[in-house]
Amino acid sequence: MVFARDLDDHLARLAKELDTIAAENKVNGKAFFGFLTAAPEKLTPALEKLAADKSLKIPLTIPMNLKEIAEKFKVPEDTHVMVVLYEKKAVTQVLAYTKADFNQKAVDAAIAAAKKQAKM
Repeated sequence: MVFARDLDDHLARLAKELDTIAAENKVNGKAFFGFLTAAPEKLTPALEKLAADKSLKIPLTIPMNLKEIAEKFKVPEDTHVMVVLYEKKAVTQVLAYTKADFNQKAVDAAIAAAKKQAKM
């Protein structure tokens, strides 16, 4: 699962890659994006366009209860993107990035970790 504050090009690439990994490893339904935004009316059209343009099957969601979700999954306020990998309801790895740190290298690391996790 991925929690993000906003959509950018790096996040769009991560979504496409995770969508492919989920499909190839038959983990559909176990992967999703939760966008923790206070302005869902602005982000929704961009998410719909991304899903259509990239033919994504992975859900891109905006939870109604942002504060509860952020607290439950311990998403720090300064975190731009947090990738949570889990197996059988147990967290195996958490990758968290500030906006300044979420770049091509961070996306590559998240993709590599997801691929490794999917092969377990």
